Parts: sequence; structure tokens; C-alpha cells
Amino acid sequence: MKAIILAAGVGSRLRPITSDKPKCLVKVAGRPILDYQIEAYRSAGITDIIIIVGYEAEKIRQYCKHIKDLRITIIENSVFSSTNNMYSLYLARTALKGEGFLLSNADVAFGPEIMARLIAGPPSAIASQRDHYSEESMKITVDSENQITGISKTIDPQMAYGVSIDIYKFSQEAAATMLDHVVKTIEVRKNLNDWTEVAIHNMLQSGQMVMEPVDIGNHPWYEIDNHEDLTTAEKIFSGYVSGREKLVFFDLDGTIYLGKDLITGAREMLQRLEEKGVKYYFLTNNSSKSKKDYAKRLDNLGIGVEEERIILSTDGCLDFLVKSQVKEIFMVGTRSMAEMFEAAGINTRSEKPEYVVIGFDTELTYEKARLATLHASKGVDLIATHCDLVCPTPEGIIPDAGAILKFIETAAGVKATRIFGKPNVEMIAHILEREGVSLDEAVIVGDRIYTDMEMARRVGCKGIMVLSGDTGLEALQVCASCPDLVVKSVAELFH
Repeated sequence: MKAIILAAGVGSRLRPITSDKPKCLVKVAGRPILDYQIEAYRSAGITDIIIIVGYEAEKIRQYCKHIKDLRITIIENSVFSSTNNMYSLYLARTALKGEGFLLSNADVAFGPEIMARLIAGPPSAIASQRDHYSEESMKITVDSENQITGISKTIDPQMAYGVSIDIYKFSQEAAATMLDHVVKTIEVRKNLNDWTEVAIHNMLQSGQMVMEPVDIGNHPWYEIDNHEDLTTAEKIFSGYVSGREKLVFFDLDGTIYLGKDLITGAREMLQRLEEKGVKYYFLTNNSSKSKKDYAKRLDNLGIGVEEERIILSTDGCLDFLVKSQVKEIFMVGTRSMAEMFEAAGINTRSEKPEYVVIGFDTELTYEKARLATLHASKGVDLIATHCDLVCPTPEGIIPDAGAILKFIETAAGVKATRIFGKPNVEMIAHILEREGVSLDEAVIVGDRIYTDMEMARRVGCKGIMVLSGDTGLEALQVCASCPDLVVKSVAELFH
């Protein structure tokens, strides 16, 4: 059999992700939706695939041109913006003539097991999830002989067998009936704006075509129309298995709290870990406060924690200076940060510093920036507590230490010689060793790809990204350090 993938649509509800790419190339758990479909067809032995393209057609061509083991035919729907998927199927009529075929809408991610079940099933069938109901999905009704009697979004839940997952199988006879109906709709009735599902429903109702449901069971699938769907699909296809965790590192800003507010469900999530006997630590690159400040802040939010379980980006920086026997620095940082260094015998306002130290300075003045730039431009080494460019707040993002560092680097014409904090492995290496857990039992949970998820990648442990802080779904489309799991917030974790 041939397979046909309908991929001409715009996917406007996924913008800005689809502002410059077709929906079928949107990534789910690091893979384009189209890749899931092609792999499912390949695994089932289908080697002849027709893809109907429209919006951003060239990008689909470029994606497919390196696939050598399949015969992929690209057909372009040049009027995709004013037609629907029945017209796209119509464009494939010549290529499909006289043959049975498989049909899928390109916005559904699904595993190869589903295609295997469909091909092994009745001659003409609809892949369906029995006893499942969704307002957005097509529902089907089935008679006492297990034949489908209708397919529509408006079917009452009490009447529905389950939902269609938009994957169809047509025998040679059913394919001829289907295509004949489509041709008459387009050429005779001049209706270019109808859906393939409408054609299927009409023929089932009139008895012109017989189809049966193929129950996919619990095999993974998801139709992706909007950002909410994409978040759900990320979770379904992540492959992350909960329950193996023995040690969890949590970012704070944007993960446990945002501004002055605790993330909903964070306290309950930590209680679940405690009940399971899972040890956890808090990591933050935010160098504007001391461990005592953070412990007090967490306590005020109803989370009691010992100071030694709070790991700051300043820890590595301060440890480096102490071990190097440095006594004189010029600091761009808050008074709270300066007090930590001064308690270790380091002068933070030296006129002859060995290092210029950049932190997250919420008390930044031009005078501090001016003096730091002058010292750095005269050859004093520039170091920073961490590299975060922005800090999430309830009002939006604000400049963080990384932005301040770039400001000084640009003005002085130099680069920092060392940057501490996430994603540097040494920030938690000693804890992993002390706790004695294997890497597959350790997890880093955070809201940033380039620090939290990059750190997980460097360490070799699992990384879970939350969407409650700095990073949105758009960033997952281009990230190198893809998380093992993406969730809306920590409330969804460790049940």
C-alpha cells in the first residue's frame, strides 16, 4: 500500500512556532511530528509515501530530500490557504488510482505500534482509541456488527465508541469509492473547502463504504493543534519514567517560586518527595542573596530547608578565590553578596584588585560599572558568578548577571576568564559523590535550557524543564540540550 500524509495547513494556533515552519516539522520531544509518521510507516514496511505540502513547502522538501530508503513523492497544494484537506487528497488522485492506501493528517504524532495494528487489521479501518473522549477530536460510532456508522466532532459522548486519531486505511475498493466521492465534490460540486472526514462520514452513512475501528489501546499518540497540545505531547513522548529518582536538584527562580509567589503545587510536590525518601537540593545562579536570605525566603513560603541544602553560584566563585588566597577584588554585586565574601576575609571594594567579580547586582550603579570597566581594561581578570542573561519575574524578564557581564566585557574590550554556577558540573559534583547515587537516579529540574538542561547534559543525569519561568515552548524547537521531560510546572511531578 501507499501512504499519504496531508501536510499543507498553516498551523496558525501554534504561532509563533509555526511563523517560519510547517506544523509537521514542529518538534515533539526533540523530533519533528513528520518524523514520527515516517518512522511508523517505515517500521510497518510502507516504502511509498506521498506528502501533500502547502505552507512552507520548501522546508518539507528539504527535510525529506536526504531520506534514501523510502520513495517520497511531494505534491504541492498551491491554494492551501483557501482549501481544506479534501482538496489536498484530491491532488493525489492520479498517484493513488487503482490502489489501496493509508492516510494520515500531519499534525498527529504516533508510535509505530499503532501503524502495525492498523495494517494487521480489517481491509478498511480507522485507528481509534476506544472509550476515550475529546471535544477537539473526531469521534466515531459503531454498530452491533463492529462497523463504523459515522465520524464527526459533534457525536455525543454517550454514543461514541471512542475517538479517531486521524489515521485511516482504505482497501482498493474503498479507495476507489473514496476518491470518486472526492472528485465529484471538487469537480462537480466545486466545493474546495471540505474535509476528508466529511466524505468518509457521508459514505459510511449511505452504506457506500464499510470501515471498522482498530483499537490502539494505550499506545502513544497525540494530535497537536495548539500550545497546550504541544505541552501534553511533550510529556507523552518524552520516555521519562518517574519513580527512579533518588536525588533531585531544583532551580529556584521560575521553578519553585516566581517573584514573591510560590509556584502552585510546589510545596505539595516537595512533600511527595519527602514521603518517598528522595533527597533534594536547591540550586540557583541568582547571586544577589545569601544562603541565609534564601532559607528565610523559602521558610516564609512554607518550605523549611537547611542552608546547606541551598547551593549558590557564589559558592564556586568564593571557593575559587579562597583557595587562590585572593584578598583584594572589585565586586559588582549586592551588599548581601559582598558580605559573604567579606566574611571570608576578602575586600570587595579594592582599588588594586586581583579580580573584577560580576554578580547579579540588583543595586547596580553606573559608578560600579565604570570602575569595573576601568579595572578590566587595565588587565585585571574578569570573572562572574554565573551566565544567566535574564531573570524571570511576575512582571516579565529583567537583566541578570550575564547581561551585566556582557556590558562590562563590551566596554572594556575583554572577555571573562572564568564563569561559575550552572551549567558548570562542579557546582553539584561533590554532592553527587557524597550522596552516592548513580547518574540515572539524579534529576535536575529547572526553567532554562542553557543552564539547567545544559548542566544535566554535562553531568549525564536526567533533566526536566518547567514552563513556569524563563523558557517557552519556542525554545525547544532549536535547543541543543533537549530536556528528558517538559511539564507546565513542578506541580505535575513525582506523583
